[in-house]
Amino acid sequence: MNNIGATAVITLWEFQEKLQDENIEMRFVRIKTHVMEIMKHGGLEEAITPQHFYLSIQAGVNACLAELQARQREK
Repeated sequence: MNNIGATAVITLWEFQEKLQDENIEMRFVRIKTHVMEIMKHGGLEEAITPQHFYLSIQAGVNACLAELQARQREK
């Protein structure tokens, strides 16, 4: 994302709530600093935990794979 506005923040918040109802987690990768600040200001950090924001695609993929492996071990 290169830019975000208030409407997009509200839409993401609502979308996150719908995903949460289905036990689906939203993740973000390579969010620009100014976009992240707007998202934080809009309260998205409360709906989408900071651990679901990644600096690189590889970091996001690695984190998701590690979580999947941990869930498999729990079964």
